[in-house]
Parts: sequence; C-alpha cells; structure tokens
Amino acid sequence: MKKIDGHLVKRPLQHVWNGAVVLTLAALISKILSAGYRIPYHYIAGDIGFYIYQQIYPFYGLAVLFSTYGFPVIISKLVAEEVSRGKKDAVDHIVKVSFLTLSLFNLLLFLLQYIGAERMAALMGDPKLADLIRVVSFAFLLTPFIAAFRGYYQGLNNMVPTAVSQVTEQIVRVATILIFSYLLLKSGYGIYEAGTGAVFGSITGGFAALAILLLFFFKSGGKFWCQKPVKRERDDTKKLYRLFSFKERWLASVGWEFYSFSLLTPLHYIASL
Repeated sequence: MKKIDGHLVKRPLQHVWNGAVVLTLAALISKILSAGYRIPYHYIAGDIGFYIYQQIYPFYGLAVLFSTYGFPVIISKLVAEEVSRGKKDAVDHIVKVSFLTLSLFNLLLFLLQYIGAERMAALMGDPKLADLIRVVSFAFLLTPFIAAFRGYYQGLNNMVPTAVSQVTEQIVRVATILIFSYLLLKSGYGIYEAGTGAVFGSITGGFAALAILLLFFFKSGGKFWCQKPVKRERDDTKKLYRLFSFKERWLASVGWEFYSFSLLTPLHYIASL
C-alpha cells in the first residue's frame, strides 16, 4: 500500500483551528445572506408572495442540509480516517462509492417530489404550489456532486473549497430570488410565477457551488489520489453504510425543517385573509 505524504497524516493543530474558523465564517456569511434577502423580497412580492416562498423553503432546506451539514461531514470523517492510515486507494474508493450511493438516494427523493408534487401541494392546501415543488426538487440532483466534493476536501482538512462554494451558492441564490421575482412581477406575471422564479435560485445557487468545487478540483490536477482500480476489503465497503447512520447529527435539523413547514402552511391562509 502506498503512503500518503506525511503532512496530510500529521497535521498541526493550527490547521484544524484554521479550518474551523473558515467554515464558521462561511456559515455566518451564508446565514446573513439567507436572512438579509427576506426584507427586499418581502417588499417585492408582498405578504402573500413571501409566505408562498416560505412554504417551499423547507424542501430546499432539506437539500442544503444533505449537501452542507449531513453527507459531507460523514464522507469527510471516512476520508480522514483513511488519510491517517496512509491509504490512497481507500480514499478514492470512498469518494466514488459515496457519490454513487448518494446519487441513487437523491434520485429517489427527486422522483418522489417531482412526481408527487401535485399531491404534496394538495396536502398543503394550495394546488398552485405544485410547480414550485417541482422546480425545487431539482436541487436534490445536485446534492451528490456537491456533497462528495465537500466531503473529500473537508477530509483532507482543506475547508476553503467548502467555504467558498457555500458563500457563492448563497450569493447566487439570493441574487436569483430578487432579480427573477422583480422581473416577473414587473412583466405582469402573478405571485406564483414570481415564486417559481425565486425558487429557481436553489438551482442556480447549486450550479454555482458545483462550479466553484470543480474549479478547485481541476486546479489541483483534476483527479483524486488514486486512479487505478484496486481490490477493496469488505470492511472498507461496509463503512459506507455509515452514510445513512448519522441520525443524531441531522435528525433534529430535518425535524426543524418540517416543523417550519407545518407552521408556515397555516400562516399562508392567515396572510391571505
């Protein structure tokens, strides 16, 4: 088994703290952007338009949870473990199989949400939300790419790609929300069409994040450490099941998204009275 460079295995504590600071700043900036757009968007779309978007937001929040705080954390932990053991091929295997596993999982979520959009909208009490639900479902198709890259870099203790992609995603998303909603309403479209344009920000933001991650990837040579196929041990493959065994890390967040959803649904009717 080939050895990984010593500086990847024995990192000074300062690097860990630097990584934590970078991610904390990125999260803070993202939160500010995510909260700051609400005032101008409320002004553009009005009370009803604002609550229409808020009803769809939990679906997007779930995709962000998976691509930022869920799967990347677990992938990074698996990568870091193999880095500490000096196994190049194991890192390559984890990233590739994680990507395939997440692709299947998120494809299922996409199909369930896209095909069941009308039923979900009906359960929410507003059939007109179906198009918005379909649009935001495409965010799940980007999740495997974003999560795999972020997890890979975080496992190498390189937090810059994750931080830059996270901030860029929010900047592009917020810009799309404000610009599209303003232009659509100014062109004579209704608040549901404006809401659809705003929800499209989840797609543009995701593509922006992926573009940044690909930029870092190709800048570093456009390949993972190991390109040759290798035989894997059963224990290494079994570790990938841990991708779906981190309930304690994000179950509370998932619950909060749906709790927000349950609150916003009646608020829509209150605002429409």
